[in-house]
Amino acid sequence: MRLDRLLDVISISFEQAFGVELTDLTIDSREVQAGSLFIALKGLRCHGMDYVDVAIADGAAAVLYDDWSGKTPTKVPVLRVPQLRQFLGRLAQKFFSDPCEEMQIIGITGTNGKTTTAHLIAQLAESIGIKSACIGTLGMSFGTKILFDSERTTPDAITLARCLSRFSDSGVKLVAMEVSSHAIDQERVGGIPFSVAVFTNLSRDHLDYHKSMEAYGETKARLFTENSLKYAIVNMDDEFGRRLAARIPDSTLRTFGRKNDVSCRIVDIRKETDGCVVDLIMDDQHCQLYTSLLGDFNGANLIAALLAIHAIAPAQLVKLLKATPSLRAVPGRMESFKKKGFATVIVDYAHTPDALKNALHTCRTHCRGDVWSVFGCGGDRDQGKRELMGQVASDLSDHVVLTTDNPRSEPEIKIINQIRKGMTKEPNLIEMDRIAAIRFAISNAKQNDWILVAGKGHESTQTIGTVEHAYSDIVEVSKILGSIDSEGHHASVFT
Repeated sequence: MRLDRLLDVISISFEQAFGVELTDLTIDSREVQAGSLFIALKGLRCHGMDYVDVAIADGAAAVLYDDWSGKTPTKVPVLRVPQLRQFLGRLAQKFFSDPCEEMQIIGITGTNGKTTTAHLIAQLAESIGIKSACIGTLGMSFGTKILFDSERTTPDAITLARCLSRFSDSGVKLVAMEVSSHAIDQERVGGIPFSVAVFTNLSRDHLDYHKSMEAYGETKARLFTENSLKYAIVNMDDEFGRRLAARIPDSTLRTFGRKNDVSCRIVDIRKETDGCVVDLIMDDQHCQLYTSLLGDFNGANLIAALLAIHAIAPAQLVKLLKATPSLRAVPGRMESFKKKGFATVIVDYAHTPDALKNALHTCRTHCRGDVWSVFGCGGDRDQGKRELMGQVASDLSDHVVLTTDNPRSEPEIKIINQIRKGMTKEPNLIEMDRIAAIRFAISNAKQNDWILVAGKGHESTQTIGTVEHAYSDIVEVSKILGSIDSEGHHASVFT
């Protein structure tokens, strides 16, 4: 694509842009190749223009930049575009031939439940014959094919557009996308024509970034107020959700929760050993569905997903309800591991006070014995939630094992001590080695107990200092249970 034609989408014209042929877009100077347009943005620690000479040497055909007062090279067009970050999404979508035109894009935002809701939406869509894909914490994938892994819940605007283009070329007709508050604030989803937006809930998280719950909530709200949505799906059991719903036109609003004045009322969620039965009233009809997912909050996630698909395919309700028993849990989201004669182990991503509370409550309602929690808190992140999580764990668990999460640059014992400040009883064990902490809980728990291993979920690494070590709760729990002999001993630990 020619640079001048690309810039037409944001109504900006430069004489130097005419006739410049582009082969790719990138915001990372390390990814520049012959013919790339290098988009130099201001970051937290440096500016892309710090690397402009390297980008040009590697073949950049042109450079766009903003918020830079230094000297600019003259070998290729180096053009200043005010508010460049806000335009990036539209530029990326245009460069990749507007891939969203033939797809429905459903955005899911909220503190907890985004990943599960997104994957349930995709599975429900597939059940009625709509080829679907997911973008979020677990990466960018459709079916069993992963196109990209992702370090972020929502990738940057260029990666997003490239991925959506691949989806479109593969015949995908619906994309369920997690939309983080960081992504909204940093304009990563600019230019995406969301047709449906889903709000799950709002609780404390990311206050190191947003500074206040009010600012955090308002950022989430932008997904609903700054897009021309066909439908908005909102959880009315959430306080912020009720305030958000009041700002959305009734013609687009679909609500859910336990209150009477909602589009889909959850009458009851009955817990069974291996799942839940959900009674609901939808379109004035009493409906019942079964799911192998655990917990009230997963029942709510399922209803949110059901409403999102029902909004765009209203004639398919019966088929959608019939599909719910076959829906699969998301890896690392209340994922259950069982071995006859031993405690049930649940691996979950819960890393906020509210998520930990919900996960522990779910364990309590499903198990017939004691509840154990094994968790820590991430370093270099919101420190205020650590005491809160300590209080939740000690109040809702019979036994608590404190360990590391991703300590990053913070001393591990400092994080542990901040968690302990909120606890109303002493932990059973403090063990910095996360594997040893999990082994301790499994070795000491009884058959009817449930053990919640919280905080890392699907993650495949643990960051200690500046080093990422290969590590997975899912893998380690499987290994430990596999190593237990018939008498309950761990061959690798207790011999």
